[in-house]
Amino acid sequence: VAYYRSTYQPWQVYLNHPGVRKALDALRDGEFNRSEPDLFKPVVDWLTQEGDSYMVLADIETYLEAQNRVDQLWQKPSEWTRRCILNVARIGYFSSDRAIREYAQRIWNLKSVPIDLDLSDQNSPT
Repeated sequence: VAYYRSTYQPWQVYLNHPGVRKALDALRDGEFNRSEPDLFKPVVDWLTQEGDSYMVLADIETYLEAQNRVDQLWQKPSEWTRRCILNVARIGYFSSDRAIREYAQRIWNLKSVPIDLDLSDQNSPT
């Protein structure tokens, strides 16, 4: 990202990609909110003139390519269903518990502290 950020010019993306230009122009021109036509203008300005520090437009081509593949896959219901099932079946690895545990161990060098999970309150009236 650091390498690309030094040469990244979001305005060039806007100028060179008709689809991007059309979408951003629609946002800028109030097509998505007729009652407040300038509502999204700051977003367009941020993306095209203020640097797009998150490099949103830099990934737009690969995003559109991926979306086209999704659109094609949607036309094949059995394959779409198969992949959805596999996706859900494999999601366990991405649990927040695992991610937090790994972050604590690898980044902060913390060790786990066992806690008593007995939630019954022996002092409460019955």
